[in-house]
Amino acid sequence: MMDLWIRIYEQVKAGKKCCLLLIIESIGSSPGRQGFKMLVQEDGDIFGSIGGGVMEHAIVEEARGLLMQATLPKHYIKRQVHQGRGPDGSGMICSGEQTVLFLPLDQLAEAKIDLILQVFRLKTSYALSIDPATFGLSDGLHVRGKYKHKIKSSQDWYYFEKLAHKDRLYVVGSGHVGLACTKLFSQLDFEVTVLDNRPELNTFLQNKFADKRAIVDYQSITDHIPEDGSSYVAIMTHGFKDDRIVLQQLLGRKYAYLGVLGSRRKLEIMFTAMAKAGYDPALLEAVHGPIGMSIRSQTPMEIAVSIAAEIIAVRNADKA
Repeated sequence: MMDLWIRIYEQVKAGKKCCLLLIIESIGSSPGRQGFKMLVQEDGDIFGSIGGGVMEHAIVEEARGLLMQATLPKHYIKRQVHQGRGPDGSGMICSGEQTVLFLPLDQLAEAKIDLILQVFRLKTSYALSIDPATFGLSDGLHVRGKYKHKIKSSQDWYYFEKLAHKDRLYVVGSGHVGLACTKLFSQLDFEVTVLDNRPELNTFLQNKFADKRAIVDYQSITDHIPEDGSSYVAIMTHGFKDDRIVLQQLLGRKYAYLGVLGSRRKLEIMFTAMAKAGYDPALLEAVHGPIGMSIRSQTPMEIAVSIAAEIIAVRNADKA
C-alpha cells in the first residue's frame, strides 16, 4: 500500500491533480472490499483497484471528471448497490453494496501525504482519518483491528484505517514448511515471526523472509507469543512432543487462529491424550488441525498455500 501513497506524493509534488478512490464500507459479496484503493491521475492513468468491472469503470470516469474541473471539489462518498437500480445502482449483477470515497488531491495536500509516508517508514501507530470536514492523521490506538468506520448519511460519517498495521503470524518451527510459510506470508502483508529451538537448523538460518527470528525454549513459548486476538499462530515443530508442549501453553488463550501441522491420525492421538489429561475438549475442538485447507498438498510450498488459504479465510470471515 505504501507504493500507492508514494505515487500520490509524486503526483501532488509535481503540481498534478489526482483522485484517490477508497472503499470505506463493503457489505455482502461486493467485489470491492473495505480498504481497497485506486488512484486516478490527471493524465488518465490509474493505479490499484476498487473491485473491477463496469462498476469500477463508472467510478473512474466520475473521478476523471472531477480532475477536469478548474477547482477541485471537496471529498465526498457515494453508495453503490449491486443488482440495484436508480441513482445508487452500480450496474453489476452480484449482490452486496459498497461505499466509495472520492478524495481529490493537489499540491495543497503534499505535506499531509508526506506525513502519511513517514508513518509507513517509521511504522508508527497512526491512522488515516477522514470525515466530511477533514482528511489527515489521528492516533490509531482507538482503532481495534485495521479499520473503524460509521456511515449514517452522506454528511455524517467517518473512516479510520491504521496505515502501518500488519496482521501478525507466529510460525513455531522453522523446518521446510515453516520456511515456505514465511516466504509466502511475507508477500501477503503479514508480520511474520519464526520461533525454533534448534540453533543450527539450516532452514532457520536460511530464512531471510521473516520479520523476526528467535531461538527459544518451547517450555516458555508464551513469553514469545503474547495473547492477542488479532494474531495467528501456526505450530509446526519437528516432533509430536514439542507440538504438544507448545499447544498446551497456548490453548485457551485469545488468538485469531491457532493451528497445528500434522496428519489427522497424529492429531487425534494428541488431542485424545490432552483431553484425558484434563484439557477442555471444547478448546481442543477449536484448534485448526490438521492445519490448512484440504487441497492434497504435497510439497512444502503447496502446504504453505493451503495454510495461507485457511488463515485468509479466517481473517476475512468477519468481512463477509
